[in-house]
Amino acid sequence: MVPIRAQFRNVRFERCLFTVCACVFMALSGGTVAGTPAPDEDDPNLVPNALLLGDTGAAGVSNGVVNGLVPTAWRAFAVDGAEVSIDSMALPADTLFPGSPPTTAIRITMVAFGAAQGFDHTTHLISLDTDRFYQPSVWVRSGNSDDSDQTLQISMPLFDQDMNFFGRDPAAFSVQADSSWTQVSSPTGATVLPGEAFAHLAFRVGDDGGENSVWIALPEVTGRPVTNVVPNPGLQGDGGVSDGSVTGAVPDGWRAFAVGDGTLTLTPSQLVAGELYPGSPPTRAIRMDISGSTAFTEGLDFELDLAALTEGYRHWGEVWVRSGHAADQALSIALPLYDEQGVFLGIQPGSMGLDVPPEWTYLAGPAFTGEPGQQVNMAFRLVTVGGEGSVVIALPRVVAPADEVFSDRFE
Repeated sequence: MVPIRAQFRNVRFERCLFTVCACVFMALSGGTVAGTPAPDEDDPNLVPNALLLGDTGAAGVSNGVVNGLVPTAWRAFAVDGAEVSIDSMALPADTLFPGSPPTTAIRITMVAFGAAQGFDHTTHLISLDTDRFYQPSVWVRSGNSDDSDQTLQISMPLFDQDMNFFGRDPAAFSVQADSSWTQVSSPTGATVLPGEAFAHLAFRVGDDGGENSVWIALPEVTGRPVTNVVPNPGLQGDGGVSDGSVTGAVPDGWRAFAVGDGTLTLTPSQLVAGELYPGSPPTRAIRMDISGSTAFTEGLDFELDLAALTEGYRHWGEVWVRSGHAADQALSIALPLYDEQGVFLGIQPGSMGLDVPPEWTYLAGPAFTGEPGQQVNMAFRLVTVGGEGSVVIALPRVVAPADEVFSDRFE
């Protein structure tokens, strides 16, 4: 299996096993904060993983070097001779301003400049609405060892529905980061024109002739709130459905299945505040133990309460996971798509296959655009060794717009 920090390259998508079960159950819905998966909250900040958590982001390298681990759903890139180093630092509550949440700051250091270099979330573009005004902002501080001022360019390039650059970056601006944390905002912002559908924030350190290092924290672009369309992301209750050799309570709105040779045992546990990450909410986790498996026929999903996608908007899956034992656990997280009648379309564009370490790990799968009438499921399956395996799951999420969207993207 590919290690988790291989940025999900060489991922193999497995076709999900689907069974039909006629039953009625109650599904609980909840939202979440962008990049900080907390149930029952929508978030107007569209920036993915705004707290810059995790380390499963991408390294975009072409004849360049990226050192360090990149936060989940973000990308550090280095092209044609460039070398970029990424470091992280935990910031306690109230560090940035009175009442600021615990968060993570990322230091971007240019070891060498090349044809292109920087830090962005191009792998997880935000969705835009025509005629809406967007104004990016971020907290910055010099990363130079002598606290000397550091130039930083901040941009928000706009892309069309096919994710081609539209030729406009009206919100771009440049700042001088000094020795204190300061929030900076685009002086112009950007009003979206017809045909412009997506954007991302990009940070490029200027060549000041010194260490060329800067810290950033809490990036923000506000707009139509994002939400979590997963039913019952807090995994509460025991009113779900089981199919086959399953023991243990199934969370409300979910389905557990073991329809081959193996057995599946579900064990809930309560996570206290701060257990997943600094400031994380108390929630419930579900442990999946599989025994005697000879096929890919055991898992947990919400197939019986599929979530509707929004046409033309970007979606992706997120989850906190850890191995249930001392070694890495191979895991498949599938996001199969269905039509309006619930018929599987044969595609799983947001799926991922990876090795999960024993420590809590924050994952974000590939982003994809919703098509008319599509619905999505999220299925967890263990790739077992010797028929045995164990994994723990918390705060599953599928990012989507929080309120009604009209076909022309006007409100």
